[in-house]
Amino acid sequence: MREYQAANAPALNERRRPKARAAFHARYGTDLEFTLKHRVRALLRVTLQKGRSGRRMAELLGYTADDLRSHLERQFTKGMCWKRFMTGEIHIDHIIPVASFGAIEIDSDAFRQCWALSNLRPAWAKDNITKKDKVLTLL
Repeated sequence: MREYQAANAPALNERRRPKARAAFHARYGTDLEFTLKHRVRALLRVTLQKGRSGRRMAELLGYTADDLRSHLERQFTKGMCWKRFMTGEIHIDHIIPVASFGAIEIDSDAFRQCWALSNLRPAWAKDNITKKDKVLTLL
Protein backbone atom coordinates (compact mmCIF):
# COMPACT_ATOMS: atom_id res chain seq x y z
CA MET A 1 0.00 0.00 0.00
CA ARG A 2 2.78 2.45 0.89
CA GLU A 3 4.59 1.74 -2.36
CA TYR A 4 1.38 2.42 -4.30
CA GLN A 5 0.82 5.70 -2.45
CA ALA A 6 4.41 6.80 -2.99
CA ALA A 7 4.31 5.93 -6.69
CA ASN A 8 0.95 7.62 -7.24
CA ALA A 9 1.21 10.60 -4.86
CA PRO A 10 0.56 13.32 -7.47
CA ALA A 11 -2.58 11.62 -8.80
CA LEU A 12 -3.88 10.86 -5.30
CA ASN A 13 -3.27 14.43 -4.18
CA GLU A 14 -5.10 15.75 -7.23
CA ARG A 15 -8.13 13.62 -6.37
CA ARG A 16 -8.12 14.71 -2.70
CA ARG A 17 -7.61 18.42 -3.39
CA PRO A 18 -11.28 19.47 -3.96
CA LYS A 19 -12.47 17.76 -0.77
CA ALA A 20 -9.58 19.19 1.26
CA ARG A 21 -10.19 22.67 -0.14
CA ALA A 22 -13.90 22.49 0.73
CA ALA A 23 -13.10 21.34 4.28
CA PHE A 24 -10.57 24.16 4.70
CA HIS A 25 -13.03 26.84 3.54
CA ALA A 26 -15.79 25.48 5.76
CA ARG A 27 -13.53 25.57 8.82
CA TYR A 28 -11.97 28.92 7.88
CA GLY A 29 -15.41 30.49 7.75
CA THR A 30 -16.62 29.14 11.10
CA ASP A 31 -13.66 28.46 13.44
CA LEU A 32 -12.20 31.71 14.81
CA GLU A 33 -9.07 30.17 16.36
CA PHE A 34 -8.30 28.29 13.13
CA THR A 35 -8.72 31.50 11.10
CA LEU A 36 -6.50 33.54 13.46
CA LYS A 37 -3.76 30.90 13.36
CA HIS A 38 -3.99 30.65 9.59
CA ARG A 39 -3.73 34.42 9.08
CA VAL A 40 -0.80 34.82 11.46
CA ARG A 41 1.01 31.87 9.89
CA ALA A 42 0.47 33.37 6.45
CA LEU A 43 1.88 36.69 7.63
CA LEU A 44 4.81 34.91 9.26
CA ARG A 45 5.51 33.01 6.05
CA VAL A 46 5.82 36.28 4.15
CA THR A 47 7.89 37.88 6.92
CA LEU A 48 10.33 35.00 7.04
CA GLN A 49 10.53 34.89 3.25
CA LYS A 50 9.38 31.30 3.21
CA GLY A 51 12.11 30.17 5.61
CA ARG A 52 11.19 27.10 7.65
CA SER A 53 11.83 27.16 11.37
CA GLY A 54 9.85 24.10 12.42
CA ARG A 55 8.74 25.88 15.61
CA ARG A 56 5.22 26.44 16.86
CA MET A 57 3.50 29.81 16.67
CA ALA A 58 3.33 30.26 20.46
CA GLU A 59 7.03 29.47 20.81
CA LEU A 60 8.00 31.92 18.07
CA LEU A 61 5.71 34.76 19.07
CA GLY A 62 5.48 34.35 22.83
CA TYR A 63 1.66 34.28 22.84
CA THR A 64 -1.15 31.98 21.80
CA ALA A 65 -4.03 32.45 19.39
CA ASP A 66 -6.27 33.03 22.44
CA ASP A 67 -3.95 35.81 23.65
CA LEU A 68 -4.08 37.39 20.19
CA ARG A 69 -7.87 37.08 20.05
CA SER A 70 -8.27 38.80 23.43
CA HIS A 71 -5.80 41.53 22.48
CA LEU A 72 -7.54 42.30 19.20
CA GLU A 73 -11.03 42.13 20.69
CA ARG A 74 -10.12 44.73 23.34
CA GLN A 75 -9.24 47.11 20.51
CA PHE A 76 -12.34 46.62 18.36
CA THR A 77 -13.92 49.91 17.35
CA LYS A 78 -17.58 50.55 16.57
CA GLY A 79 -18.91 48.03 14.07
CA MET A 80 -16.05 45.54 14.46
CA CYS A 81 -16.91 41.95 15.36
CA TRP A 82 -15.49 38.49 14.81
CA LYS A 83 -18.01 37.78 12.07
CA ARG A 84 -16.57 40.67 10.05
CA PHE A 85 -13.04 39.52 10.83
CA MET A 86 -13.87 36.06 9.53
CA THR A 87 -15.17 37.51 6.25
CA GLY A 88 -11.99 39.56 5.72
CA GLU A 89 -13.49 43.00 6.41
CA ILE A 90 -11.03 43.39 9.30
CA HIS A 91 -7.27 42.85 9.03
CA ILE A 92 -4.54 42.41 11.62
CA ASP A 93 -2.52 45.61 11.22
CA HIS A 94 1.10 46.10 12.22
CA ILE A 95 1.29 49.57 13.78
CA ILE A 96 4.95 49.72 12.77
CA PRO A 97 4.84 47.90 9.40
CA VAL A 98 6.77 44.70 8.78
CA ALA A 99 8.67 46.50 5.99
CA SER A 100 10.09 48.96 8.55
CA PHE A 101 12.03 46.17 10.24
CA GLY A 102 13.97 45.20 7.09
CA ALA A 103 15.30 41.66 6.84
CA ILE A 104 14.30 39.89 10.04
CA GLU A 105 16.05 36.91 11.58
CA ILE A 106 13.67 34.70 13.51
CA ASP A 107 15.68 34.90 16.75
CA SER A 108 16.24 38.67 16.61
CA ASP A 109 14.82 41.45 18.76
CA ALA A 110 13.42 43.00 15.57
CA PHE A 111 11.31 39.87 14.95
CA ARG A 112 9.92 39.99 18.50
CA GLN A 113 9.18 43.73 18.21
CA CYS A 114 7.52 43.29 14.82
CA TRP A 115 5.20 40.53 16.05
CA ALA A 116 4.64 41.80 19.62
CA LEU A 117 1.01 42.17 20.63
CA SER A 118 1.71 45.84 21.28
CA ASN A 119 2.47 46.24 17.55
CA LEU A 120 -0.74 44.53 16.38
CA ARG A 121 -4.25 45.93 16.17
CA PRO A 122 -7.46 45.30 14.26
CA ALA A 123 -8.01 47.59 11.28
CA TRP A 124 -10.69 47.85 8.64
CA ALA A 125 -9.38 46.12 5.52
CA LYS A 126 -9.83 49.17 3.28
CA ASP A 127 -7.93 51.38 5.76
CA ASN A 128 -5.14 48.84 6.19
CA ILE A 129 -4.74 48.43 2.42
CA THR A 130 -4.62 52.21 2.00
CA LYS A 131 -2.08 52.53 4.83
CA LYS A 132 0.34 50.12 3.10
CA ASP A 133 3.75 50.33 4.81
CA LYS A 134 3.32 53.72 6.46
CA VAL A 135 3.49 54.28 10.21
CA LEU A 136 0.20 55.84 11.32
CA THR A 137 -0.79 56.05 14.95
CA LEU A 138 -4.50 56.44 14.18
CA LEU A 139 -6.53 54.83 11.42
